[in-house]
Amino acid sequence: MLIGCLIIFVLFGVRCLIDGKENTDKPNEINVKNQKVDTKPRASSFLSSNTKNNDIETMHEKLYKDLSVKSNLTRLQQEFQKHSFISRDYQFFFNNCLKNYLDPQENRQKSVGESKNIIVEISKDHPYKAATVFNTDNQPFVRFKNIQGVKSYSNRMVLTGTYTSSYSWPTGLAIDKGKVINPAIQQWDGLLIIDRFERIHIVNINELILNFRKFSITKRYQDYIDFLSLAKKEQLTIIQSHLLVSKGQLLLRQQKRKKRCRRRAICQSENHSIFIFDSLQTDMTLWEMANMLIKKHNTTEVFNLDMGPYNYCVIIKNGNKQVLGMPSDNITLSNLLVIDY
Repeated sequence: MLIGCLIIFVLFGVRCLIDGKENTDKPNEINVKNQKVDTKPRASSFLSSNTKNNDIETMHEKLYKDLSVKSNLTRLQQEFQKHSFISRDYQFFFNNCLKNYLDPQENRQKSVGESKNIIVEISKDHPYKAATVFNTDNQPFVRFKNIQGVKSYSNRMVLTGTYTSSYSWPTGLAIDKGKVINPAIQQWDGLLIIDRFERIHIVNINELILNFRKFSITKRYQDYIDFLSLAKKEQLTIIQSHLLVSKGQLLLRQQKRKKRCRRRAICQSENHSIFIFDSLQTDMTLWEMANMLIKKHNTTEVFNLDMGPYNYCVIIKNGNKQVLGMPSDNITLSNLLVIDY
């Protein structure tokens, strides 16, 4: 028995010596899909070849600088492919991420498309400023004192935002640059948030994330209070309305007996443009409008705007005024959405 154990021990030791010799032949290489991957930094590595010295921090600063310019991506990929030894820490980025960045199919974003019903479209890169004007003094809409022109922009759009209650007050959650105008949340899913940089964001209240925190403001009291405090800190402006489309999906069902009338909505497209849709002379249900916006205009978010007797819409382009809606007599508008672009 003892002799048998000794024999096994000796054989095991011999095998370990053989394995050790094999592993010392190429200590720093791993074969991944027939490509040699260097586990230690080398002077001839991709990073060092991209700089004039071997300073690690400088290498990464240069890499980031090159990556920041899209026209450099093809060159970086070609340089990467020239090197036979690549640290495994960089394999995923250059083999996967960079490949995806250069894929024309991945980067092709569908446009909103042309239509007389798209009365204003602002691309994601076009400068603009948005604001919501709350009529807290219950003045006639023509006397809104705090609607002032923005000199740096030649175009302006002013239109009705969310619904007005019987108290001539905005219905649903309403906040003006951090100041709570109406704390009472409605059952609607849509929040239109204007950040401190005066940019528009259309958000589902059930998927509300701000500063990397998820808020459930319709179910948890502390989330509700914390969100209002954060809105004050961040100087957010918020109105609430029906969210008809979220992430490209309809949020309402088709109902044949629903009333058809003129509709208007502020939308966000697949290519992150913000645009205003107005059905103009065409009467439709909310479902018909939302479904059409998805199919014809590649829309991901649709936030409904108030119409009917509260319909107000004026567009000023290069000094030329176009009136697309005026409210009925004796109507007091509680809020207006103003976009300068």
